[in-house]
Amino acid sequence: MKRRLIPAFAVCVAILLCLCGCDLFRALATRGKMYIVTIGIGYENALVPGSDESVTKLKYTRADARQIGLCFQALCNETGRECELFDFSDDYTRSDDHYPTRTRIDAKILSFGALASEDDLLVVFVSSHGYNNGSENKSHYSYYDSNKWQNNCGLAVLSPSGPKLYVDYVTGEDLISTLNCFPGKKALICDFCYSGSLIGENNVTTDSTIYATSANSVSTLELLFSQSPAISNDGLYILTACKPYEQSWESDSLEHGIFTYGILKALGWNGASSTLEDTIPAQSGDTVCLGNLAAAAVEVLRSEDVGGRTKQHMKITGSSDDLVLFDGLRL
Repeated sequence: MKRRLIPAFAVCVAILLCLCGCDLFRALATRGKMYIVTIGIGYENALVPGSDESVTKLKYTRADARQIGLCFQALCNETGRECELFDFSDDYTRSDDHYPTRTRIDAKILSFGALASEDDLLVVFVSSHGYNNGSENKSHYSYYDSNKWQNNCGLAVLSPSGPKLYVDYVTGEDLISTLNCFPGKKALICDFCYSGSLIGENNVTTDSTIYATSANSVSTLELLFSQSPAISNDGLYILTACKPYEQSWESDSLEHGIFTYGILKALGWNGASSTLEDTIPAQSGDTVCLGNLAAAAVEVLRSEDVGGRTKQHMKITGSSDDLVLFDGLRL
């Protein structure tokens, strides 16, 4: 009797896939304008809030953000898509609109949202320090409370106070809340420590290996049939450099964050000449989707045997579709 159920189940799945079509796997491409916000922070002379303790300076975050912006602009030009880029960096003076404070970043995203339509796409890239609530051990994380890390983890922007400069902690929940004011689809691409905390789990599309440890065993059936409510955030897609309990690393030999380097190479970007290569590893047909970008970046880092790559593992939002970043690319 059990053997007969297997073919019947397979037939039902096949029918479902036929009825759903390709949209089950890939969101329809939008041909609207792409709004791009890049954030790269080096933390020169920055202090921990409430103390005179210096924050560790980062070497390549500003280069990460600058090259990502140029790369996305070039791909928009390649596909004939209108785009607008705004970069935040502490290369600018503190009084400049491009200086990365919480207020200015929020205001820029909201201003883009006021101009945009549902056909437009917002891409936000962040290379910075990240923070969490002190839990860096895998066994501290469990499926049932995974969404709470959005409230306790996030990125560190800057907050000038007279002659001093402090960091300002922006929670993942606050950042996502601002992004959700944009009417079209949103892509958040993050290269900072603990960035995987920005992705809350749901009951269907979750990576149980994140939580399965000797101290915290989780089965797939337990996840599927748990009473925890499913989390859905339609139109928001997130790709992060690492899992919730991992740090994200820079590389002196690459002169980039390891994650960012993989993303740039997967998009066929030549930073030395600021041009696109003839081959774009993340391209499938005439499109680049976020999922393909993540997979191609992993392959780049594996094939080049980049030092430190095994210390961090990318995480991407689970969904019934994949975000099309670019379509109409040369074949």
